Amino acid sequence: MSKQNKSRFFFASCPRSLEEMLEKELIDNGITKTRIKNGGVQFETDELSGLKFVINTRLASRVYLEFHQFTLNREKDLYKDASKVSWDEVMDHNQTFKITTLVNKRALSTFTNPLHYSLVLKDSLADFFRDRDGSRPNVEKQNPDVSILMRIDQTGNRPGFWVSLYYDLSGIPLSNRGYRLPGHYAPLRENLAAALLYQMNYPEEKSDFCDSMCGSGTMLAEALLMLHDLPPSLLKIKNHSEETPAFDFFNHKWFYEDKDLKSKFENEMHHVMKKFKNIDVSDKIIFGQDSEGKNLAQTRESLELLFPLNKKVILNRGDSTKLVQPKDFKGIIFCNPPYGERLGEIEELTSLYYDYGENLKNNWKGQTAFVLTGNPELRKRISLQTSQRTPFYNGKIECRLLRYNLY
Repeated sequence: MSKQNKSRFFFASCPRSLEEMLEKELIDNGITKTRIKNGGVQFETDELSGLKFVINTRLASRVYLEFHQFTLNREKDLYKDASKVSWDEVMDHNQTFKITTLVNKRALSTFTNPLHYSLVLKDSLADFFRDRDGSRPNVEKQNPDVSILMRIDQTGNRPGFWVSLYYDLSGIPLSNRGYRLPGHYAPLRENLAAALLYQMNYPEEKSDFCDSMCGSGTMLAEALLMLHDLPPSLLKIKNHSEETPAFDFFNHKWFYEDKDLKSKFENEMHHVMKKFKNIDVSDKIIFGQDSEGKNLAQTRESLELLFPLNKKVILNRGDSTKLVQPKDFKGIIFCNPPYGERLGEIEELTSLYYDYGENLKNNWKGQTAFVLTGNPELRKRISLQTSQRTPFYNGKIECRLLRYNLY
């Protein structure tokens, strides 16, 4: 087996409640050795397939590559056991690094301070290089060359604890696509928006799509990428250079020393850019409306980064409770209305939800509507029969994606 085809263990993290959807995405990408864990999915595949998933995943927040694991019998043995890691194979002495520690629920009764264990691992790594080279590499919290994740787990009835060390392959979270500019107000993370579209069967149906309260345009941008089968990392790849690599693993020894793997991955990026430049723009309608002019300006600015695809997006300023479907529209209308988190909002929002439902009933017959809300009382004001209620978490807020078949 050649080096680049060697099977490795990865972990893809995701927002709460998206684990099963993320596992399906992995399988759809040809990766079948998967195991759902809290906060994500562990999977096994060859290095190139794992890196291709980093390009293509719409749901993962980060993807990690495991490089070492060991059993820890006692908390105080962490430094000693970590000293057995060949740290010079993990990074160069002149590179900066950062360490983050996650402890699963069962192990928290013993490992009560994750920050402390990050410092212990940091000392083990730094002392390795001090003893070998006479000086310690530097910690960099903002933009390190190498980010390391340590997971401490206690599983089943096995004695001791299982410690896994991972490279953070992405650096900047994969959910940060790059089309949001500073100052944008965005209540939905990009990977949550993609999950909502998946739940609506949008990529499969290839239908028209309308976001009736589009805000800063996250749902529209994700729909645009899905409709044209372009990866969410498009802009990262488009802006890739030696000075600003698309992903952090370009700084990792295991990657840049494997010339064949590096060449094959760069070919994957070239394929993405070739597809982008030669894309056949769809005639499907993507429509966004918002009552705030500044929101629409932000949306235009974001979609401009996805040029020339934004030419097919229609934006309109107006009241969502009076919106009528565009000519020849056939597909999905979506809304993520306010949840009433601030004092004094509920009375106003009660009318908004009711009027929105009435407008769907009167002006959107024959279409499918979806409403995402985190307020169970307000959703009752929509006087339509739901055909499906799917739970999602928007940050810490438990929400429901409601489906309405409009006859």
